Amino acid sequence: MSFLIDTQYALFIQSIQFVFTDRELFTMFMVAKAEDGRFISPFLMHKVLKQTAGEMEKVNQIRDFKYLIKTKSTAQVDKLLKLNSIGDRKLILEPHPFLNTCRGVVRCNAFNYIEDEIILKELEDQKVTSIERILMRGQQSKDEKDTKKEFKNTGLFIISFNLCELPKKLTVGHELINIKQYYPRPMQCKQCHRFGHKQAKCDKQPVCSNCSSTSHTDNCSS
Repeated sequence: MSFLIDTQYALFIQSIQFVFTDRELFTMFMVAKAEDGRFISPFLMHKVLKQTAGEMEKVNQIRDFKYLIKTKSTAQVDKLLKLNSIGDRKLILEPHPFLNTCRGVVRCNAFNYIEDEIILKELEDQKVTSIERILMRGQQSKDEKDTKKEFKNTGLFIISFNLCELPKKLTVGHELINIKQYYPRPMQCKQCHRFGHKQAKCDKQPVCSNCSSTSHTDNCSS
């Protein structure tokens, strides 16, 4: 029995160490370009980046003479943000506008009773930027005049992080909660009801969402 308890305790300590130490290893995508918009030699860029913050995780040259940089740690990010020149030219280096965010789903019943503003404040140090409740449509009200349906909490929440890689755990007080990858609803046209495009760009004939008939689009009796 004592061996089992010691083993569980050791695994618990390892999970805590992973959550807190691995945060310093989160990578970030950054974009570098010359202020004058001209070409920068990849040899020069490699030397300057290595001398400033060490070897990067990945560096790719993209359009408009820009470089997409993936760092290995937050320490590298701090050093690169202080870099403002390359050779005798001014350098603009800033975080990528959308590659440094990710979304995950967590199950936490305690969040049902806490306001979103308080949750965000408590999770700020874990790079949480927004929270969205996943609600379930309940039964219709018994009042015939009231056609609305009540929404109920599911205990599921979509969490947005200011990180380019989704963490495996979220620390909520004394609990460690698993984070699952969030998959957004696929784009679907409201005119032909096919996937991959929106109604504004649809050139197909309107169909009924229930039976796929082209003779009507509502009041389906099927």
